[in-house]
Amino acid sequence: MKRTIQIAVVLFALLPGIAKAQWTFDIVSVEAYINDHKKQRSLLLARSTLEYSNKLLHEYSCKEIGDYKELNIDLDKYTRAFDAIDVMYQSLRTVLNVKNTYTSVSDRIGDYKSLLEDFNAKILKRGRIESADTLIISINARGLRAIAREGEQLYKSVSDLVLYATGAAACSTSDLLMVLEAINRSLDNIERHLNRAYFETWRYIQVRIGYWKAKVYRSRTMREMMEAVVLYGGGRNAQIAGYRVGGKSGTSQKLDSADEKARIASFVAAAPIDDPQFLCLVCLDEPHSWTTAGGSLSAPVCAEVLEQTLVYRGVPRATEAPAASTAETAADLPADGDSFDGA
Repeated sequence: MKRTIQIAVVLFALLPGIAKAQWTFDIVSVEAYINDHKKQRSLLLARSTLEYSNKLLHEYSCKEIGDYKELNIDLDKYTRAFDAIDVMYQSLRTVLNVKNTYTSVSDRIGDYKSLLEDFNAKILKRGRIESADTLIISINARGLRAIAREGEQLYKSVSDLVLYATGAAACSTSDLLMVLEAINRSLDNIERHLNRAYFETWRYIQVRIGYWKAKVYRSRTMREMMEAVVLYGGGRNAQIAGYRVGGKSGTSQKLDSADEKARIASFVAAAPIDDPQFLCLVCLDEPHSWTTAGGSLSAPVCAEVLEQTLVYRGVPRATEAPAASTAETAADLPADGDSFDGA
């Protein structure tokens, strides 16, 4: 018994103060125990609140993610629909562009044929070749090289399109659209290079043989053209009753004047135009009027001078109007140049 009491005293001495409080009810120890219990309870309450909040957030996130996935599905459907529309539109544009390019190139080649045939007939066969004519070769050689480059690119783009269309190669919508755009660009460039080469050739041949003036200037005499100016063009003010008159108007810039708008209005006329005997040239230096056109200001003076001269020299007036065959309609005539820009 004594031994048991000794062991109990030793254990009690070795126990911590909080354990002693269970038997001794020490006030300080009891308060410390209560405060510690409150802190643990507060922590547990905060933890449970956080866990519940996390649960609610997780449920809300799952719902929103589901809605977001459904929205993405709808957007994907619209995207695919618009991609299909883009492909259809670009395909239609390519088909129409192929047709238009074929028609335009065919017509242009026909124009080339006619142009070069005229050049051959009027220059080459007559032995009028000049060294400058090699410009036609250089122009068309440059055009052919440019067309060949675009043709190679067109062949590559069409090959890619065939691979995509047959499924031999995988492609996205953007890849298909890029190929179609490349085809359209090559077709446009081919037509552009051909037109450029043609018009450069046309300009040279036009200057070389007067291609565009053949109908007007090679089928009529100078007298007929001058009479047509008075009858139908800008020289109507030079007409004289009973006399056939031919003339040409002109307006030039006066270079020795400080006024940049200064002009010299002139008109030259001959009568009778079928058998010219008298020539009159009237130049008005810096006329101050509503116009500076020679056909409006100088032509009436020419008509007055020529009429008085013809009457004075006893040239009889014609009783009939001149035949219409001497000059055709004004639509067949070149612009009369009754202004500074066209003088």
